[in-house]
Amino acid sequence: MRLQRGLSGEIISRFEKKGLKLVALKMYRFTKEKCAEHYSHLIGKSFYPIIESSMMAAPVILCCWEGIDAVEGDFKGEIGDAEALDCRLVFHQH
Repeated sequence: MRLQRGLSGEIISRFEKKGLKLVALKMYRFTKEKCAEHYSHLIGKSFYPIIESSMMAAPVILCCWEGIDAVEGDFKGEIGDAEALDCRLVFHQH
């Protein structure tokens, strides 16, 4: 989540109210290289420069959540579309 709008506490609270436990948190600032890696499937799209500048405009908070259906659950409205297996692979690599 981006810190630019000052909604971090509210967003974290939403996940906690759904029964998830916050087990790790890190503040991070995206670089051009990390944006290109993370959004590689979007490079070349007309809107990619907007995504890149938006993600680099302010620090983000990276969160690791634990709980039943933390990946497969009904959180797409909060975090967007994600494949459960991809999420697990990212988690285990770090």
